[in-house]
Amino acid sequence: DPWCRHDPANLPANSFPFWLYGDDSFAHVEQFFTWSALDRVFRRITIGLGSRQRTYLDGFWSYEEVWPPGQKHPTAISQPPAPAFVGTVSAAFPFNAMLDQALRKLPADVPVVLIAPPVFHTIIPKPGTQAAAERQACNAAYRSIVAGRPHSNFIDYRVDNELTRDPQNFADLIHYRAKIARKLGEGIATSFRLGGAANIDF
Repeated sequence: DPWCRHDPANLPANSFPFWLYGDDSFAHVEQFFTWSALDRVFRRITIGLGSRQRTYLDGFWSYEEVWPPGQKHPTAISQPPAPAFVGTVSAAFPFNAMLDQALRKLPADVPVVLIAPPVFHTIIPKPGTQAAAERQACNAAYRSIVAGRPHSNFIDYRVDNELTRDPQNFADLIHYRAKIARKLGEGIATSFRLGGAANIDF
């Protein structure tokens, strides 16, 4: 959701590792002395002692191993009714502009696929509400920065459908399981072949 904020100030903690992509060497050094870094040191020690398995070389880890299917899934929550929205929303999204600037540094023929990841249906904004209008404007902003780039696409997976209504497909409200992940992988791969003409089956 920070990607769709109108104000870049007061972001939630750990929303994005800006330091990792910046040019400030001091900011990199600072990260050696954080709780996150100490946690990684502890992990390395336990791996060396043989009490923890190494992570995959590509960094992959599966939610299914941490939260086995059938043992953890979201519970249904209901959104309070919201009045119908008839106004307009701002089309200014600072992080969209930042991403646009970064993508413009890439060669024009580099494919880019952006996705709005799926969430459990109960936290998707209801049609006709201001939250839904904000989401539509945000999607349009991100779709525009890949429009015209070959083999590129913006895919909105944040939809209310059979997949996102099944609690067995999620570990919680935002972490989806393998069945949905495979669908996302198929959609991304198809987009790299066909761009915006891809038929996304989700």
